[in-house]
Amino acid sequence: HLFAGAMVSAEYFKGTSVETLANQLVERARWSWWLDGEETLRWGWRPESGFEDSVMDFSEATLAYLLALGSTTHPILSSAWDVMRRPISRAHPGGPAMVYTADGSLFAYLLPLAWFDLRDRHDAYLDYWTNATNAILANWQFAWQHRHQFHTYREGFWGISAALGPDGYQAYGAPPARSFVHDGTVAPPVVAASMPFVPDLAMATYQRMQQRLPNLWTQYGLGSAFNLDRRFLCPYTIDLDQGLAMIMIENMRIQLIWRLFMRHPVAVRAMVAAGFTPGRLEEPVAPEIAPGNPGAAMTVPMMDHAVTVDANLHEWIAREAVELTPTDRRHVEFGTVRGARDASLVAYFGWTPERFLIAGILLD
Repeated sequence: HLFAGAMVSAEYFKGTSVETLANQLVERARWSWWLDGEETLRWGWRPESGFEDSVMDFSEATLAYLLALGSTTHPILSSAWDVMRRPISRAHPGGPAMVYTADGSLFAYLLPLAWFDLRDRHDAYLDYWTNATNAILANWQFAWQHRHQFHTYREGFWGISAALGPDGYQAYGAPPARSFVHDGTVAPPVVAASMPFVPDLAMATYQRMQQRLPNLWTQYGLGSAFNLDRRFLCPYTIDLDQGLAMIMIENMRIQLIWRLFMRHPVAVRAMVAAGFTPGRLEEPVAPEIAPGNPGAAMTVPMMDHAVTVDANLHEWIAREAVELTPTDRRHVEFGTVRGARDASLVAYFGWTPERFLIAGILLD
């Protein structure tokens, strides 16, 4: 948000000292250092302990990747964009395929799109605008499906997202996700931020929230979170939440933030480096080959003899294998291999008319 806001300020105050100072701030960002010698950006760094082990997957971190790609002073390689993990699933059977965030928090889909105008644009992997719209609808549907469990949802409210709830800050979320938590807490600002995507649904929900909870109203709009089941109203106005809502509403009205941000040189360079092109992409596309990993396709042979489960892999050794090893910098879907003593896997595949067979050696 800091660098993106500085870019908008530089364009709005063109030809002034504000432009000069804002661009100096943006140019000082050492994005290449943030890779820590790896292929993807790190989530954090502490003076006491250095970089965190976790890497930035698809999430609100999409904004960081694009800013890093577009940097005019310390850019990262385009290959980092290609290897950013974009897991694909469906929120419910029959629903659209979508790239999802680890915890299902709704704000993470929206935050990068508050700055980058990705309407009718896509890269080689995803239509990010459509993906965010699908995440909003999945969030709404999940809340409605669980209306018998929580009073908040029974009122027709949704907006399950990271928020300060009755038990403190929680990364609330909804499917699809690797794992998620929810307790009936919803966040009005993320509903407001959804207005450019689903204007009728978001506006109607926000107005009902205002009518139902007049005590939640502040000078900046509805407060950050509430939970009817726990009789909880968030006592704080959180600028990250309200800021996202205000930026999105302004974009819906006159596209001001989008127009200013997208003409900044960093944004222009980022769109080129990430390979964005005009048009829609109907479904997400998995990368064909991620650097350091096996190709997306391999030949799975038919087994020409009976296979017994006996912990003896002698009959598999001559077959093609998939290797995920620390020494070759080949990583599993989630988590990061940091050293030779971390988990590694050699897997063999085969099939018979009745079964698909997998054998392997897993070391940890």
